[in-house]
Amino acid sequence: MSTTAPRSRDLPVGASLPELEGVTQEGGIPLVIRAPAPGTNLAAWLRERRDSIMAARRTHGAILFRGFGVLEAQSFEDAARVIAPDLQCDYLGQSPRRKLSDYVFTSTELPPHYPIPQHAEMSFYYDRAPHSLFFWCARAAPIGGATPLTDLRQVYRDLDPVVRDAFDQRGVRHIRAYKGPGGGPNLDVFQFKRWHEVYGTTDKAEVERIAAEAGDELVWGRRDRLTLYSTHPATRNHPETGETAWYNHSQVMHLAATPRELMRQARRLQSLRLFGAACLLRVIASAKHRLVPADRQSYHVTYADGGEIPNAHIRHVCDTIWRNTVITPWRVGDVLAIDNASVAHGRTPFRGDRLVAVAWA
Repeated sequence: MSTTAPRSRDLPVGASLPELEGVTQEGGIPLVIRAPAPGTNLAAWLRERRDSIMAARRTHGAILFRGFGVLEAQSFEDAARVIAPDLQCDYLGQSPRRKLSDYVFTSTELPPHYPIPQHAEMSFYYDRAPHSLFFWCARAAPIGGATPLTDLRQVYRDLDPVVRDAFDQRGVRHIRAYKGPGGGPNLDVFQFKRWHEVYGTTDKAEVERIAAEAGDELVWGRRDRLTLYSTHPATRNHPETGETAWYNHSQVMHLAATPRELMRQARRLQSLRLFGAACLLRVIASAKHRLVPADRQSYHVTYADGGEIPNAHIRHVCDTIWRNTVITPWRVGDVLAIDNASVAHGRTPFRGDRLVAVAWA
C-alpha cells in the first residue's frame, strides 16, 4: 500500500500557489494547507482565495485544511459553502447517516469494525453524482478511523490493459435491491437500508419519480422488494480537465470485493475479529454468488451486458486502488475538500469515539 501520493500530483514542500503566500503547504494527496495563524476563520480565509483553492483542488484532487480550529457543524458548513455554494441534502446512497445541520451529516452510521472500500461518492449515478465532497473531523478515534484517499486518475492509468479494456468496452451495471417498510426482518449482511429509508417516503409513485430522475431502472418485486439498475461506462472524463478516471462501484458492490477488503484490513490491523468476519463473509458471498442470480442480489456489479466480472479482475482493481491510496490520520478540526470526479475516499475500522461529518454538492 502506498503511503505517498502519486508522483504526478506532488507539489514540492515550500512551493506556493497564487494568493497562498505565507501558508504552509505539503505536497501530494491530499495537499495539506495549514492555518497561517491559530484561530484563523476558515470560511473567511477561503473567500479571499477561492480561485486559487479551486485550481489547487483541480490539480491535486483533495485538500486538507489543518489547524483552522473548525469545531462546530455550522462552521464546517460555512466553509464548505464557500467552495461549493450549491450544497445538497438529498442522499440516495447506501450508507446510513444522521443529520447534524441543514447540510451536514455524519459520514456513516455503520459499525466501527466495518471497513468502507474506496469509492467516488454515488458513482453509480455517474453524471448525477456529487461534484464536491467535504469531510470534517469533530472527534478523532484513538485507533483507526482514517478516511483514506485514492487518485482515481492514476488507478485508471495503472490498471492492467486487459482488465482496463474489458471494463472500457463493456461498461458496468450496478444492482441494488432493498426491502420495503413491510418486507419483514432484514437478515442480509450486505443490506444496510430499506427503500423507504433511501428515498425518505413510502409512496411508490414518488419513489418511481425520483428513480427515473436519477436515471435508475426500477423493478418492483414480491414482498415489497425494490431492485434498481444503474448502467454506465466504467470510467469518466473529468468535466474540467478531461482526464480519465476510474469511476464505478465495482470495488465496493461486487460480491468478491467486500470480503477481500475486510481481509485486507484484518491483516493491516492484525485483528483476529476482522479476520474471522472476513472468512465468514467470504463463505456467505461465495454461496450467494452460486445460488442467487445477479439480479436478486442485495447489491452486485456486472458488466453492462449482464455478464459476470471475473473475480480475478475485481482483485486486480482492488489491489491497484490500494497501491494508489494514502492514509492520513485525522486531527480534530480538520476539513477535507475532495474533487469527487478524481479522488475516492473510504473508511478504515476504528476503536473508541469518532465523529466525522460530511457535506456534498
